[in-house]
Amino acid sequence: GALTQSFIQNEVLGYKTAPVIFANTTLIEQNIALNQGWTWVSFFARDPDLDNLNALTSSLTLATNDMVKSQASFDVYDSITGWNGSLTAAGGLSTTEMFKGKLANANTLTLQGNEVNAGSWTTQVNNGWNWLAYPLTNNVGTNEALALLQASEGDIIKNQQAFAIYDPVVGWSGTLNYLQAGEGYMLKSALSQTFSYPNVFAAGRFGNTEENSFMAFTGWNQYENNLNVVAEVIAGEDYTMVWALDQQGNVRGKAGIEVIDGRRYSYLTVFGNSGTSGDIRLYLGDEQTYTATTTRFRFSPNLVMGSIREPVLLEAGTMGIAAYPNAFTAGFRLRFLAGEQQQTEIILADTQGRILFRKAIEVNQGINEIQLAPDVPKGLYFVSISLDGVRNTLKVIRK
Repeated sequence: GALTQSFIQNEVLGYKTAPVIFANTTLIEQNIALNQGWTWVSFFARDPDLDNLNALTSSLTLATNDMVKSQASFDVYDSITGWNGSLTAAGGLSTTEMFKGKLANANTLTLQGNEVNAGSWTTQVNNGWNWLAYPLTNNVGTNEALALLQASEGDIIKNQQAFAIYDPVVGWSGTLNYLQAGEGYMLKSALSQTFSYPNVFAAGRFGNTEENSFMAFTGWNQYENNLNVVAEVIAGEDYTMVWALDQQGNVRGKAGIEVIDGRRYSYLTVFGNSGTSGDIRLYLGDEQTYTATTTRFRFSPNLVMGSIREPVLLEAGTMGIAAYPNAFTAGFRLRFLAGEQQQTEIILADTQGRILFRKAIEVNQGINEIQLAPDVPKGLYFVSISLDGVRNTLKVIRK
């Protein structure tokens, strides 16, 4: 009946006529890596010490002012008295919601207990933000995991590093491609409802080990909160990333750019703390360099800027134009921003500067889109347009 067996070199356990029996138990072990700084977590192991933070964390290296919080309550650690606060008074931790922890030292928290019965697990989702637990032992695609949620356009789900936004046509899209075991989530819902995960994923069935990718930068886990930006990049294709920097030049977020239906989108998570984060400016660039855009805002926890249908438009310098598809076969669309209504012309030239196509147009203030079908052979060309007194030029390829 022993749960453990000490290793003794060359020892033989059991005989053919009296073998040692190894029997499975109903217990499951969960190991959670806790950052030095903030970590969002949820539990799939029903450890009997979940309601006793002092016992649950007895093996961790803790420091005074370490903190654990739920959506409604929190505890603070003291090196003499241990954990104290409204979270303990409310019954401690549970498998029904997610929690945020802030530690002075990185640790690994180990839980042992019966696995959560995901087939019967439910939670109440309210209008607005909810701290959502993920009690499954496997990683599941975001669209599949949230299949039973009555989602509305503009609903958001996010973890500490990434997010996805809901659109009735495309479903959930963004940088949060999977819900991952052990992570905590925040869900913004337009509808109050009772929510559960699909039964098919209970007990580790049909999950996978794929994870979300994250463009990490030094210090991201020192921030408790984040906000999310859905942006469309109206700029040259040399720009491959969107950066967020504060007034002191600290990086507060960065994300790649992806092409969706010929348009260049970026799903950016910006990190910060309540009341002390100051102004943020967005930049376009690559892995090492970036150029300022006109988009600037004050950090506000859980703010959502833009949507799939109405993204935040980002332009840098004079490169406020984009062509898609690029390369093109029969034609392409030219998309650009204009500061005011004006008359101008579009010019297409070859690499020798010879003008092969020109078209006079009238543009409106704001975003414009023009369909072009120049009859030119395969090759590299330059399309240019004068906007607000500045000539903008972009490379295009006829394939």
